[in-house]
Amino acid sequence: MSNQKKRNFQIEAFKHRVVVDPKYADKTWKILEHAIHEIYNHNASGLSFEELYRLGRMYNLFRRVPNGLLTIREVMTSHLRETGKQVVTDPERLKDPVEFVQRLLDEKDKYDSIISLAFNNDKTFQNALNSSFEYLLI
Repeated sequence: MSNQKKRNFQIEAFKHRVVVDPKYADKTWKILEHAIHEIYNHNASGLSFEELYRLGRMYNLFRRVPNGLLTIREVMTSHLRETGKQVVTDPERLKDPVEFVQRLLDEKDKYDSIISLAFNNDKTFQNALNSSFEYLLI
């Protein structure tokens, strides 16, 4: 060791500050909500599938954060109950019970697919979906 010089290393912070948009999650949810509506209305040709590819990366990111998936589930449940309540209380849709039930089943299938693809078929998301539909039908 006598021939070797002692080196002092100092860890320094990044030279530039990384700024994260505080409304990033809200903006992402609005994009996903719009995409879901467009897919449902068969207007998917104008969607950016790169943005949609982001429901599964976002899931992978949020599952690493404490209570991250809980937050996503709460937002999804709120959205389902809000939009579902509009469907259930619409007097025009209640006129034809067969069409009404078929519409609800179609909605359930759509969200099952989203959970399967974007949320890694997470059982807690499936349970949240089921409880949201139970809430609407009670």
